[in-house]
Amino acid sequence: MFSVYKNLNRPTNVNGGLADNILLAPVSWFDTIATADSSNVTINTASVIYNDHVFKPGKGWLQFQCAPIKNAIRLEPLGNAGASLFYQTLGIQLNGNYPQLHASISSFQSQPLIVLVKDCSGQHYVQLGNMNHFAWMSGSYSMGDGKGANNAYSINISSVGKYLMHYKGSIAMHPDIRLYNFRIVNGNDLIAIGSEEDLNQLDLQFVVTDDMILQVNGTIPTGYSFSLVDGDLIVNSPYYQ
Repeated sequence: MFSVYKNLNRPTNVNGGLADNILLAPVSWFDTIATADSSNVTINTASVIYNDHVFKPGKGWLQFQCAPIKNAIRLEPLGNAGASLFYQTLGIQLNGNYPQLHASISSFQSQPLIVLVKDCSGQHYVQLGNMNHFAWMSGSYSMGDGKGANNAYSINISSVGKYLMHYKGSIAMHPDIRLYNFRIVNGNDLIAIGSEEDLNQLDLQFVVTDDMILQVNGTIPTGYSFSLVDGDLIVNSPYYQ
């Protein structure tokens, strides 16, 4: 309950519609998931997150381009009469039939999420998922019948919350990530593995962004060192000085 209420005589932002893209990130990618200020809850601030969500190094929001004019949010009361929670559902459609799409949906359906989508005013990010009730994705897929229907996932992203939250913090997008793969031959020689080669022979892998080596999988052979220059991984070999 609030100590001060206001007359709601002048509605704002009444035109319906959501942006045709969403921002999404697994909960495991965050160092801190911001919440509304609980120290001074008013009718103006209860449903607004002003602080920034903080990601772990090398992580950030992923953007999904959705089918146009399909995104919609629906809130339904949850619980018995007098309950103050809403079951919140964002419905989207993701078109296509390509490996990255299927792999992404399979992965994100199996882990808790935080999701943002802008309303058509472009002024508000609506957030699904919070520290108490994460967002979860579920979807079905159908391939077009050749008569105009698209290959597409119909996706529902659902959460539970007391309010439909607005996020006003900063947006940090997920950096482009590249993999550098190597195998070790003759005990200590490194040979780069191209994207079309057999990764079953992988011995060493670097996960990098434009400005950071995020992870090294495997053991670096004696005498080798690596550096990142203008986003490219530079191999310093003991055999070529």
